[in-house]
Amino acid sequence: MNVRAAFAELVGVFGFVFIGVSSVVVAAMPNSTLGLFGVAVAHGLGIAVMASAVAPVSGGHLNPAVSIGAWMANKLSLVDTVGYLVGQVAGAVLAVATVGYAYGNAALSDVMFGTPEIAASLTTTQAVVVEGVLAMFLVLSVFGTCIDSKAPKTGALFVGLSVLMGVLAGGTLTGASMNPARYLGPAIYGGALGDWVVYVSGPILGAAVAVAIYLYIRRPDAGEQPAD
Repeated sequence: MNVRAAFAELVGVFGFVFIGVSSVVVAAMPNSTLGLFGVAVAHGLGIAVMASAVAPVSGGHLNPAVSIGAWMANKLSLVDTVGYLVGQVAGAVLAVATVGYAYGNAALSDVMFGTPEIAASLTTTQAVVVEGVLAMFLVLSVFGTCIDSKAPKTGALFVGLSVLMGVLAGGTLTGASMNPARYLGPAIYGGALGDWVVYVSGPILGAAVAVAIYLYIRRPDAGEQPAD
């Protein structure tokens, strides 16, 4: 197991979740003008900056769905995948605890510890589909702009834009987690894991679809040289 890479994922997710959950707390404050757009920007910038920071060590996945997708595509070993997942979830829990220390647990509990919530109008199946579709776009952008051998050096920026886009599109439906660690960190810290199936299965299913699409469009036609 690449311990340094797993630790890099812990640090990266810590930064991303700290910024994301902090923005949710700030948005809920009296007279705050942050709103959904501000929360979306915070999450997008958080993932872009932290993924860029740890990319040379771990690839900057910062999302269990991305790591599982990389394993599905034979770009990450099973042992390293497990290490990444542990680091990502641990980083998320530590981040929420730090937000609670900084803003106070009362302010944090007012926003359900930053845990994404499913809109009352949605069924569980609809919520899984929403998370899956948003995660599919996100994971596909990660593969195309970060994991692929021809990916640009600025790939993390586009991943951040994908997160921003996802929060704007699905924030009022499911909170647009797209990331099991982003849900599990606050949910574990706050002891509210009731919707874990939605926020774990949805992004992983979306990642599987994204990997299938990526492998298909990257497959060379007869007579062509492999893209890699």
